Amino acid sequence: MVCSVLAATASGQKVSFVVPSKLNPPALTNPYPFAGPMMRYQQWYSAAEWTKGAKHPVRVVGIAFKTVGAGSTKILDLEIAMAAGSAFGPTASFDSNMVKDRVVVVPRGKYPLPAAKPGQFVVKFAFPGVRQFVWDGASAVVLDIKLYDNGNKNNPHGYPFEFTVTGFNQVSRLYSPGHPDQQLVASQFNPNQGITTQFTFEEGVTVPFGKGCPGQHNKIPVASTAGGLPKPGNRNWTHLLTNARPNRNVALLIGESKDRWGSSKLPLDLSIIKAGGCFLYTVPTVQLNTIAIGGIANARTPIPPVTIFVGFPAFAQWLVLDDQAPNGLMASSQALWHIIGR
Repeated sequence: MVCSVLAATASGQKVSFVVPSKLNPPALTNPYPFAGPMMRYQQWYSAAEWTKGAKHPVRVVGIAFKTVGAGSTKILDLEIAMAAGSAFGPTASFDSNMVKDRVVVVPRGKYPLPAAKPGQFVVKFAFPGVRQFVWDGASAVVLDIKLYDNGNKNNPHGYPFEFTVTGFNQVSRLYSPGHPDQQLVASQFNPNQGITTQFTFEEGVTVPFGKGCPGQHNKIPVASTAGGLPKPGNRNWTHLLTNARPNRNVALLIGESKDRWGSSKLPLDLSIIKAGGCFLYTVPTVQLNTIAIGGIANARTPIPPVTIFVGFPAFAQWLVLDDQAPNGLMASSQALWHIIGR
């Protein structure tokens, strides 16, 4: 079913990109966060920078940091989290900067700080599957680092990370020395500053977007998936619907665009069919009809075992016939944005 909305080729390999994408002079060095004292450190990366490196939602599978000189090996005690951040930049409040989708990508533990090498990304962290951060394709990103021990009795030592103070609309950083679990507000706030960071991602991801409209009792249907990631050969991939009016006819729509349907722009206001408050978020290239038994429905959507679809999008949304909805006609779920992975 899904193959009918995908029609081209893509690579699907791990891809890396660097922020800042263009380092404005002068390029400086800075030992923070990993060679500084015990601290909590955050770095904010703009959505504009992310969309240069990743054109659509992705799963982040690793990060690395660039060094520009010599530095000795240490053993670090740390934890790293990632989250979606504010488009307007960070504030001094660490927790409020992590707006949504927070994931501890590197759980607290002991990790090596390798010997620094000029011009290389030697400080690397890989994220296992359950700890991968999903970027939604639109948000700024926040990296939250809690350094409990720098391997040098928490005395700062020389370790030269590439650093900028001219990263306008690229990066900003904030930090506060002290036990990281006790730091709620940054004592140091540095707009337009940050260390050069490399992000590595893979495709094969689903993110929600848009909003549903309510049915009976003002309940809004919810779309989700089960059966693993959207990857070639996944015969178990399934679209789910919950929170619908029980025992009603429902339709899963799958399409290749969230921007236009013929001459009409998406999302399309369905008040044109007297379904006020509902919006159509995808081209209805494929329609799968079923019944929401007990308010729950599912539709098997196996992906063919071929790689020509890797990297391409598919969009999905459920519609529910419901004459008890506020508009007297129907309810709908939010939409799902899929990127086919390898």
